[in-house]
Formats: sequence, structure tokens, C-alpha cells
Amino acid sequence: GSPRQFRIKGPLSGASLADVLKGLDAELGLDLAGAQAYGLKLGPTPIVVRCGGGRTIIDPIVTSLNNGKVDLRPEVALDDPRGLALRLLPGSVLQDVEINDEVSQKVLSFIAPILEEATQVHGRVSASFDRAEFPIGGDDGRTMTVNGNIVFNDVVFGAGPLGDSARSAKGAPSCSCCGRWGIVRPPCAARPL
Repeated sequence: GSPRQFRIKGPLSGASLADVLKGLDAELGLDLAGAQAYGLKLGPTPIVVRCGGGRTIIDPIVTSLNNGKVDLRPEVALDDPRGLALRLLPGSVLQDVEINDEVSQKVLSFIAPILEEATQVHGRVSASFDRAEFPIGGDDGRTMTVNGNIVFNDVVFGAGPLGDSARSAKGAPSCSCCGRWGIVRPPCAARPL
């Protein structure tokens, strides 16, 4: 990425980082060329942080994510006595993000355990967030909170150990031609035999 102009006005000392941020009138940013982690490839986007009036807001992040769209409305919560947190405000969405084996195993398996160790994962996922909060430092006992909706679109995969157990126990249908199965239907259900 490349840097942007910035401005900072206010004291750079205080009892806590939250106190420092509450006292600043600032704008910092960079033009992110892209980022990649856990099988997710984020497209180019500016990241701009604004401090003022006791709040720290991050400009909306609107870009591509694995050939889908991301529209996040983040802010840094300064009011929690346990420490800072990154919040996603209502209206934050992921739309038609392509998933693969790495995304399935490193991210989605926490939401849908059946995807743990799944292979040949293909499909798309969309999500909307009513509330999401990710702690930044503070107490060791703090945990993240995410409330919203997630939709899996045409997700198909080769079952891992949990999927094999579930399929055996419930007789879930798999595709007779490839052995893979989907969250909603076998992957080749529409293919003529």
C-alpha cells in the first residue's frame, strides 16, 4: 500500500490508550494494495481512521473479497472498561465470497464444524452483521461476539471426518458420480445421469 497525508492534534499521553484516542482530533490512513490470509484475498481499499469527539471511526471498507464484495462499517470501541474492541456496525456485509479448502478449514469450520478437514470445497458465502465485536488487548477472558446471518450458496465439498460421521449416522445423500456432498444438496444433483 501507499501512505496518505495525516494529521494529529491533541495529547499523546493518558492513563490508557482509550483515553489517548478519546482526546485526539486525528486522521490517519493508507491505501492498501490488497491483503491475503487464510485463503481470503482482499482487494485494494483505503483504510482511514478518524478520531474526534471522543470516538474512533474507521471509514467504510468497500472492496472485493475472493471475487465477492465486502462492505464493512468498523469503529474502535473506547467505552469498555475491559479494553478496546473493534466493532462492526449494522450494515456491514459480505456478499458472494468464494470459499475454498483453506477458507473452509481456517475460518468457516468454527461456524460450520462439518467443514473441518473437508476437501474440494467450492461455493459462496454471504453474511450480514447485526453486532460484531473483537477485543483488542485487555483482559485475557474477553471473547469475540458475532451476531447476524450467514448464507451458504451452492457449497459442495468432500466430507472430512465429522462429515463422514454425520453422513453415516443420518444417511445424508452424497453424489453417486463423485462421492462429494453439499450442505443443501449433493453437488451433482442437477447433472443428468
